Amino acid sequence: MSTDLIKHGFSLGRVHVLEEQMLSGDDFERLLEANDIASVLHILEETDYDIFVEKIKDEADIEDGLEKFLISFYKLLDELEEPSISRFFRMSHDFDNLRALLTDLKGYRLSKLGMVEPSMLRIAVEEKNYSALAKYFGIEENKFQDLEEYELFEIDRYLQKKMYDIKSDLARKRRLSLMQEIVELEIDTENIKTWLRKSNTIAEELLDGGRIKKDKFLSDNASETIADFCKPLAIPLIENTRISDKNLQDCMVLLLKRYRYDTVSANRLITFIKAKELEVKNIRIILFSSLNELSREKIESDLRYLYV
Repeated sequence: MSTDLIKHGFSLGRVHVLEEQMLSGDDFERLLEANDIASVLHILEETDYDIFVEKIKDEADIEDGLEKFLISFYKLLDELEEPSISRFFRMSHDFDNLRALLTDLKGYRLSKLGMVEPSMLRIAVEEKNYSALAKYFGIEENKFQDLEEYELFEIDRYLQKKMYDIKSDLARKRRLSLMQEIVELEIDTENIKTWLRKSNTIAEELLDGGRIKKDKFLSDNASETIADFCKPLAIPLIENTRISDKNLQDCMVLLLKRYRYDTVSANRLITFIKAKELEVKNIRIILFSSLNELSREKIESDLRYLYV
């Protein structure tokens, strides 16, 4: 048996084991039935979240605990020897941190979920040592200096475009259909958000690389195009109600469900990673809602599942 086949089987086996550790429908039902935050924490202490939630007392503790959980999770990815996939998922945190530092965003807590150490990134920006950042972020040193003169929205747009350029390049190099489809859907999602804002500068703000061509957003039939693109968006568009982040997230869930049982180990791993990130979002919603004593109906309406 070839080394590639052995590695393929090993990776699929590892992913299957990790999938078995996902929270089940019964787990979420217990969490939703819990009467208070103490009961929710007690249930989570029986899961992989145990040591990460045991000291939670307020909202800051929730953010800190779930961040530590995801850091531990991403370290597992490195053990699966898929560095490009790990970077694919973590770089958005790096770009968010860079954006916050370049714009001097007040009150922003730098995330530790990226691949660039926040303290190193902060020092590089403060000392204008852009050579240390150029390769990773795909931005030339002199361009960093130009960004200092940009308006806030121009910095946002430029960094967003750069991030998707890198993610698209990673997807092309890996030749993984799911990775490419995720990038395209993320770009489409950002363009839909831009279209919803009805900005006068929409033509300048739209990103290249999505499945929906940019000119479609500028046409009189844009709403029909978007409704046809993703079923969860059709009803709010037809009923002329607000498209929510949950509706947009449902488009990603539909994509991932197509790949859940894929036999390509990397595609299966990518699906699992997205599912785990979705699970963490659900846990965050439940913890914050329980802390603030929101109703089960409100909590449940915000949750999105892939494996349950």
